[in-house]
Amino acid sequence: MRNSSIWFECIAMAAGTLLAFLLFAVLPPVDIWVSALFFDAAAGEFWINGRPFPELLRHAIWTLSIIAVLVCLFAIARRVVLRKDTFGVPGRIWGYVLLLYALAPGFLVDGVLKRFWGRARPAQITEFGGSAAFSLPHQMTENCARNCSFVSGEVAGTVALMIAVLVVLPRMRPRPPLYSFWISVSVILPVVCAYQRIAAGRHFLTDALFAVLFVGICARLLWHLTMPASKAP
Repeated sequence: MRNSSIWFECIAMAAGTLLAFLLFAVLPPVDIWVSALFFDAAAGEFWINGRPFPELLRHAIWTLSIIAVLVCLFAIARRVVLRKDTFGVPGRIWGYVLLLYALAPGFLVDGVLKRFWGRARPAQITEFGGSAAFSLPHQMTENCARNCSFVSGEVAGTVALMIAVLVVLPRMRPRPPLYSFWISVSVILPVVCAYQRIAAGRHFLTDALFAVLFVGICARLLWHLTMPASKAP
């Protein structure tokens, strides 16, 4: 019965992904319209691209993901060597978070999609003063040679961070006010990150949305594979 539920969930997620691709394929170019909201045609640049505070915020969010990975490595090593849990969280939970970072933002996003999809960034397309052609999210093109737009690696990393907090924090048993605060922060961070990347002309709306979708699917499937007897948080 449980296996049937897992297969149904996998089919539903695959169908949802295909539906999302189809939706953005038949709609008018929503990506261009959204990016244009943040583009100053007179100056020929996106509003916050290169501005100090948004860049500082961007790097701060990215640093949090790096810290999360380092904490996972420390917790796993401590569990293996000393047989002790870190912050009261079982080693398998830290392993799940580390695997999620490695497989979703690491392998799928940076290793496959950004390398081979070939989608040019907003600031690179002709509509915003560049020389590359705009492409829809479902199209594999040669408009970009490296570190391309689809999907957003930083949004993917921030979504992985959010999932890490949602998985780890309940097992640390913090006091209710702190619990609510950190859960709220973890949910807001992907939104802030997506806004910064879109407003800076570095990513399209769909780059951010599909980053959320792909990491979410990876997280769910990985949970089934690594902890089939555990309930999701």
